[in-house]
Amino acid sequence: MKLLFSLLHKEFLLLGKAINGILSVLVLITSIVFIFNYALEQTGRLDRQTLIGIKWSVLFLTSYVFIGQSAWEERESGGGRISSLFLPVWMRFLSKSLVVFIGLSIAAIYLMILLSVFFRLSLWVGKIYL
Repeated sequence: MKLLFSLLHKEFLLLGKAINGILSVLVLITSIVFIFNYALEQTGRLDRQTLIGIKWSVLFLTSYVFIGQSAWEERESGGGRISSLFLPVWMRFLSKSLVVFIGLSIAAIYLMILLSVFFRLSLWVGKIYL
């Protein structure tokens, strides 16, 4: 179990280290929401289905960024080759999956806050099924 926690710690460090890591993802999410707000919301109100589609498309794009940053940084530092010698494959997969899941959960919470601030449609967590 200690080995899994140390591997999770390593994955978080790799994700944060990769090209400004979490900050770049937050800037990406903010800019996409701002573009949708400026282009679509200024011309008329968006309905709930459109906002749900925007949310899932942004999270889908963000998942590729998280996975790409983590894989690139691991390949550049040589950590993947070293980890493959000493750790089972399932443990490396589990740790990377957990880190991406936690990162996407944080991104989804941030995205919900942005959607509620930028768009006129009031987004109550209990009333909308995002």
